[in-house]
Order: sequence, then C-alpha cells, then structure tokens
Amino acid sequence: MTAPGITTGGDVIPRSVLFVLELVDPVTNSPVGSAFKVTAQGLSAPSLTQAGQFVWLDLDPPAERDVAIKAVARAGDFAPWQAVRTVPARVIGRPPTLLRELLQPTGTYRPPDGRIAAAGMLIDDKTARQPIVGAEVVLVLDADTLGAEMRSSLTAITDVRGGFVAVGTGFLDRVPLPAPHPVPDGSVMGRVEVTWQNATRSRPVTLRAGKLNYLSDPLIWGEPDL
Repeated sequence: MTAPGITTGGDVIPRSVLFVLELVDPVTNSPVGSAFKVTAQGLSAPSLTQAGQFVWLDLDPPAERDVAIKAVARAGDFAPWQAVRTVPARVIGRPPTLLRELLQPTGTYRPPDGRIAAAGMLIDDKTARQPIVGAEVVLVLDADTLGAEMRSSLTAITDVRGGFVAVGTGFLDRVPLPAPHPVPDGSVMGRVEVTWQNATRSRPVTLRAGKLNYLSDPLIWGEPDL
C-alpha cells in the first residue's frame, strides 16, 4: 500500500505520484480541470481531485521524465493547451511536482459576473470577411480619478473564428470615470486595442461596468480605426 502524501482540496495524493497538473482560468485564477480532457503520452489516464487538479502516478523505477501533455476544453471556451514538461524523479518525503499552467480563453469564454469585458470578432476586410487568428486584444478603460488609463493585465488572443473576449483584470481598487450622458447609467468609456503583424489599432467603446459587452459589429482590420 502506498503511503499518503499531500492533501489538496480534501484529496490525499499518494507519494507515488509523478506530478500534479493545475490548469488555471487566468480571470478567476482558479483550477478548471473538470472542464478539460487531458492526456500525457506514455502515462495512464490521470485522476481528478476535488480541487480540479490532475494527478498522474509514477512509473518504476523513479526517474526524471519528459512528459508531453495535451489538454482540450470540452466546451471550447479555452484554447487547446499542450506542452512538454521535464518532471524530476519523485523523492520519498517530498511533495510531488506541481505544474500550474495558465490557459487562454477563446471567443466563447464567459467571465464571471462582476467582470467588465468586451466580446467581438476580428476580420480582414468588408469584402472577404475572413477571420484573423492569433491577434492580441487588450481592454483599456479611460482615466480613473487619478487621471491614468486602466489597462487590463490580460491579453486575449483571437481564436479560429476571429472571436475574442477581452476581460478587464488587474485593476485592483481603481474605478474608471463614468461615461457622460446620454449613455446608460453605469457605463464607462475606453477602447479595444488590437495588435497584429507588429501593428496596433484600436476602437473606442462604451461599456457597461461589471458586464460582458458584445460589440455589435466586427472589428475590421482593413479600416485604420477598426
């Protein structure tokens, strides 16, 4: 019988574990393992803890291993993730290796209530209307009471549909100035900033604070102001 090791989220993880994988939603900073199908080449299927972490048992004898891992979100709200990670040999008396990997939300991601976000699509031009994949999108809000713009710490990446959800994160306790009337109460002003092929363009937006806002029209890269 294998001796118990560390306890995570109510689960006792045995010391025969090779490593633990934590797939993290970068908006909530919490594990979302239950939403994923995960495989590791050459290893049996992992178990999932109550804390949403994947656990793989080690092979014998203990040794350092290069492990190729793939993870796919069942609902498609996060981009597929894969990597090769070098995992050191397990040592009795030490906790197993913990891999903590931040995920990339897609255009179908839905942030939790209370988060300000802008959802939209990026296309090449009005005629072809082909989605642009891999562009970086950042939400920037206009100045707060300190007179400085509020730039999100999270960068969205356009998915295969050109879709994105740019979420405001890293604002701490800062509060943007309300948008002037006649916009609805609780609205703020800012811009969606897009970077692609070493060029950056932006579109001004008025957003409802603490909500997921859907941009009514696609962002068109062929237009200088999107």
